[in-house]
Amino acid sequence: MVQGKGYKDVIVVFSEECKEAIKKYLKIRSETDSEALFLSKRNKRTTRSGLLQFVKRTAERAGIERDKCSHVPPLLRD
Repeated sequence: MVQGKGYKDVIVVFSEECKEAIKKYLKIRSETDSEALFLSKRNKRTTRSGLLQFVKRTAERAGIERDKCSHVPPLLRD
């Protein structure tokens, strides 16, 4: 559950594969007291723009073209 627009709680649904990937990530991630899932190299909460840049770079490396992705969450829109 995350806090969405207007401070409303939003349930985020994801696949079992995604769940396992997050578990693996959390095992190798640096120790921190942060509640944030994604952290910067300095163990601080990743900014929206930082996360967007990461997703864009990863998509480019995977050969995913922007025009081919019809559904983009508001958080990731330019």
